[in-house]
Amino acid sequence: MSAGAVLATIVVYVAMPAHDPVMPMVLAVGLLTGLAVGLRNDHVAAQPNTIEAILLPNQEQWPELGVAQKELSTALQRLAQQTDPILLESAVGRLVTIWEDVNSLANGRIVFVATEAWRTVYDQILRSPGIDNYRSVAWIRNEDYWQDLPGQQSIQTNFDLARHGTNIERILILCDFFWPSAAALPAADIRHWIDDQHKRGIIIRLVRESDIAAEADLLCDIGIYGSRATGTLELDVQCRTTRFTFDFSPECIRLAEERWKRLSLFTISYADILDRNGRHV
Repeated sequence: MSAGAVLATIVVYVAMPAHDPVMPMVLAVGLLTGLAVGLRNDHVAAQPNTIEAILLPNQEQWPELGVAQKELSTALQRLAQQTDPILLESAVGRLVTIWEDVNSLANGRIVFVATEAWRTVYDQILRSPGIDNYRSVAWIRNEDYWQDLPGQQSIQTNFDLARHGTNIERILILCDFFWPSAAALPAADIRHWIDDQHKRGIIIRLVRESDIAAEADLLCDIGIYGSRATGTLELDVQCRTTRFTFDFSPECIRLAEERWKRLSLFTISYADILDRNGRHV
């Protein structure tokens, strides 16, 4: 069952009479079946209505997939024995979320919502073999940006990697409050954070937010982890994570690199700014 078919199942469920005690069970099991079928290898034809016939790729390398498949099949069989329409209505609602999560993973994306747990994956990717280059764009709108304990730990990861030879480049997008147009240097309350990165070997480039106001898509928080993945951070006004998305697809990496190149045209090296003002860190 495709994502479209799963969504069609949900639409039918919403439209069906509420007094029907049988259809919720049928639709819930159908949705779960669609979820499981969505996990199969496109080159392997799953037999209809037989979840255990679905073959997942990489089971020899990742036996956990086989365990997950077995557990899912068992759960489906148990759910099929339920008859209460309220229970099954709740199951359909939760399965929509499960489907969305699995579909996102199947498309090469890991999504974290309203949590800092993404930093564990961030650390794993940066420390994984073959990552010798890391580029990031940080949109600084608040002095609390990455100043909490999780943020400081992530910066420390950057320092550790830079010390061991990883090339790290960071573009900082500063609002005019932190870098007024008439000011030669950013404001002191943010400059110490910039100086700390600069002296630790991270290549810093700056751009004022107002200078790219006409290029709205360049206002972003992204990371490019070698040629392996990208990360996109979304924050609220208190600089708390609302969503973080890792994307391992080649197309997303290509688009992120293009955005990086465009944004670079508007930036200036922090080292050059310091030299122009006779300062050294």
